[in-house]
Amino acid sequence: MTYVTSQALLFHLDYLHQFGKTIAAIAVIEKRVQDIVTERRSYGILLPATCL
Repeated sequence: MTYVTSQALLFHLDYLHQFGKTIAAIAVIEKRVQDIVTERRSYGILLPATCL
């Protein structure tokens, strides 16, 4: 029983680690998109509202 419990714990820890990496990757992408939008605005290029 202890083995199953520890395996389940490892599985969940791995899942949380992967989930955390996914959230971090999304944050990086979101930051980059915001940088691009800001950069384009500084050049006077307007983007459709759906891009914001």
